[in-house]
Amino acid sequence: MGWIAFFSFVTGFVAFAWLAQRKEWSETVIGGGSLAAGVVMMALVLSLAAPDKPPPVPLTAAEQRQTRIESQFSAWNGAHRNLEAAVKKAMNDPGSYEHVETKYMDREDHIMVWMTYRGANAFGGKVLARIVATADLDGNLLTVQNIKL
Repeated sequence: MGWIAFFSFVTGFVAFAWLAQRKEWSETVIGGGSLAAGVVMMALVLSLAAPDKPPPVPLTAAEQRQTRIESQFSAWNGAHRNLEAAVKKAMNDPGSYEHVETKYMDREDHIMVWMTYRGANAFGGKVLARIVATADLDGNLLTVQNIKL
């Protein structure tokens, strides 16, 4: 039974119990039936008629691969999580790190990641830097190389 059906059944049951406790119970009787019984019957019909959610469609191998790759990137700024952590670890002032852009290319057994970021250099000035890395399909960094701008 789906959540809608369960909710409908419980709502009908609560309505029936509430009306049964009311002093005006006899006033709700209409044509030999009761309003509460009608509500319970409606809930029962809805519970039987409400379809359950269809089972999720299994992902194809290509979709699973894409999901596996995309899970390596931050939903917030698009940066490759492990590459970003490695860059911050190597910076003079990790607190000055600012992500600018990340792009990647799928290369069958690994991905190539290009990331542009901003950060403070040894003299405190903000500089733009670019880095390229290769990562396996689980996000582990294989190579990291700075690119001169």
